[in-house]
Amino acid sequence: KNNRSLWPFSSLLHAGIYLFVITVLLNLAYALTIIAGVPAAALDVFQDITSALALAGLLAGILGAISLILKRRLDSNYRPFTTPTMYFKLGFLAAVFSSGIGALSTVPAYTSMTGGFVKDLLTLNGGITAAPALAAHIIISLLFIAYLPLTDMFHFITKYFTHHAVRWNDKPRDEKMNEQLRALLGKSAGWAAPHAGSGKSWGEIAAGKKDDAEKT
Repeated sequence: KNNRSLWPFSSLLHAGIYLFVITVLLNLAYALTIIAGVPAAALDVFQDITSALALAGLLAGILGAISLILKRRLDSNYRPFTTPTMYFKLGFLAAVFSSGIGALSTVPAYTSMTGGFVKDLLTLNGGITAAPALAAHIIISLLFIAYLPLTDMFHFITKYFTHHAVRWNDKPRDEKMNEQLRALLGKSAGWAAPHAGSGKSWGEIAAGKKDDAEKT
């Protein structure tokens, strides 16, 4: 509601990421169709669809990443909470998308080669090869995937379990859930801040907050 100027750039970046993931899945499906011996005519259609989605995703991703870098750099409202790590993550994403654009624009039969690369991986082909531009794109992408779980960007997976599954779970409490709650409330709070109740259990902190609310 309050930061709508950020939406177009953030939407571009997320669209690029989602299309990138879809393209990877399509390359996997393409590799499986090759292994299954699907007729070449059907594969041509598959390649055209994958190429179009790959181009759209890479362009959206690079525009979104660069726009967000500039937005955070030039807009004084975002500077106070834009850390060097944030710039690094956006720059890393920009490298993934820009290397993909480089590979798509210079490698002949890009989709065919990426699908063939995945096929060679699945079939454990020892003679696996890739054009230099595609190899660079694959290496940068794999490095980013390895880095991803160490960042807050992993919220696209964890958010369901930490937010949606909690907020929309209307399942009635049963004894098993009560046991889990008692075990969790019995754990001690490890926060160091004085107001956090360090040294107490979560149950004691919750009881204290309830008493304070009743007094007021």
